[in-house]
Amino acid sequence: CIEAIVACLFDPESHATAHQAIMQISTKNPEFIQLRAVQGICLSHKYRYTVYGEEKDSGVVNPCVDEDPFNKVDPMLRSGLQVSFSYWSKTYKQTIANKIKKRNQFLQSMVAEIVKDKSSMQIKLYLATNLASLTYAVLEEILYMFHCITKYISLKGSLLLDKIQETFAALHIFDDDDDIINQAVDVQKRQKKKDLLASLFHDLRRAQTYSLLLKLKQFLKNVYSISEAKVHAYNPKKSKSLSSERPFHALPPKIPPFKGYSAEVIQFYENPSLQSVSNDSKTIEMFKKTYHEFKFIMSTEEEADAEEEIRENAAESEDESPRNTEEDEN
Repeated sequence: CIEAIVACLFDPESHATAHQAIMQISTKNPEFIQLRAVQGICLSHKYRYTVYGEEKDSGVVNPCVDEDPFNKVDPMLRSGLQVSFSYWSKTYKQTIANKIKKRNQFLQSMVAEIVKDKSSMQIKLYLATNLASLTYAVLEEILYMFHCITKYISLKGSLLLDKIQETFAALHIFDDDDDIINQAVDVQKRQKKKDLLASLFHDLRRAQTYSLLLKLKQFLKNVYSISEAKVHAYNPKKSKSLSSERPFHALPPKIPPFKGYSAEVIQFYENPSLQSVSNDSKTIEMFKKTYHEFKFIMSTEEEADAEEEIRENAAESEDESPRNTEEDEN
């Protein structure tokens, strides 16, 4: 029942009624909303996809009201929704964001749902777009989400990149051979290469997920002007009360569109069966494109981390220098 009500928030016509119902439920059983919110948002994706189709399937309030098939008298303004923000923003702010534990559990669940291999590429993008379009009031909200993303990617991302590179080498993908599978003469070798292609498809699909999360991180850093130093200095254990958190002094009046996956990427990696992965030139080009994008975004992340570590070490050295000089004089 709660999941369905959350899904109704994403319908401009029923948003106000659904929001009121959720506020009433939250007053009596506040944990119900937080526990079922993610599944409700996933359910809203199915509904919106049925009504709007691919191009409109974002869950973000659309400024082009005339193109809204539900619209009669500007339901967005009637519901008090802000253009370019998620339909979930107002309800999130009033039912979940006001408690650190609930907020963190919700953000962690959203990231976890994106990371799941069984989640479709469309739902991954839908959830990421809604995370990009929430109304964040304090810095710690976003920093905790970054913490969740880093937890998934810091080690697994590097291992995944290494595995993809090894599979590419085994398949000679960067060689000039036009036909990857057919260069193996005997049946056993040919089957092995087919298995490697299927494995590569799975790994590159996961690489797309990691790239999506890192794009989300960079997007929010830019929108809210969050420095790498603040990201590195954040410790979730120190954020114990709302009064100790740092509010944003200037919130963005409008969120720019979040660009995650292209329609081409979604169509390719929504392949229902790994057995259908072939060695045609379009497939190999998509493999290469995904690999290069993932490698670039991982290297960018690692470079930012390394630069921040250098700055931190330099700052520590400066702090210790006066102390060492005083000791020498004594």
